[in-house]
Amino acid sequence: MSYLMITKADVRTVLDEVIHPSFGMLIIALDMVRTVRVGADRIEVDLVMNCPGCPAGEVALALARKSLAALNGRAVKLNLLPQVWAPHGSNLLDLYLLAHRFPAGRALAPLTSPDLSQRHAKSFAHGL
Repeated sequence: MSYLMITKADVRTVLDEVIHPSFGMLIIALDMVRTVRVGADRIEVDLVMNCPGCPAGEVALALARKSLAALNGRAVKLNLLPQVWAPHGSNLLDLYLLAHRFPAGRALAPLTSPDLSQRHAKSFAHGL
């Protein structure tokens, strides 16, 4: 089977649309995606979750798998790492502040950026 060229950036862009249902935020913004590998016939992603085995985490993984499979029909392997994700400083207030100041990992963008405003709105579409 012939595949179109897909890069790690393409994979991260797709994952930047996946919202973790517990937080109503993008898994990229939450820094849950650790490593991306793109092979000739497979996409592989290492992730951490806040509560491995939790139904909300399983939903986030299923959404990521579905989104990546649609990218170009490659096999998708998601590796759940043994580390448990925690917000910066292990404090939910820190997570809330991080989300409001730097949605979708756009830490260096000015807060008035139209792209940032759209990402912020999408990231909080389901509430925090």
